[in-house]
Amino acid sequence: MARRKHLDPPVELKISLPASMHTKLSLLLWSESKQRVPHGAFSSFFTALLSDYLNRRAQREMETQDASRHQEVPEIAEGSIPGGALPGAGDQQEDEQNRG
Repeated sequence: MARRKHLDPPVELKISLPASMHTKLSLLLWSESKQRVPHGAFSSFFTALLSDYLNRRAQREMETQDASRHQEVPEIAEGSIPGGALPGAGDQQEDEQNRG
């Protein structure tokens, strides 16, 4: 039977790591039962790590966009402005007093 095609086919990517980091990662992925790093373990590790990173980055971007769209405008409490009124509000009161 033929193999089914991947919905999201893998693409080969060659990366270089410092030797010390490669050693630590190899020890992390090491299989005692196989006495080696299992086939595909590096790919699985980096795929999971990159997916997590991209998801967190997208979430932060969405939160940033939401925050910039929904910035709360603080309400001005009555009496918090010197003179007791909002700018321009006194002009209307003065006009009414001058008419009457």
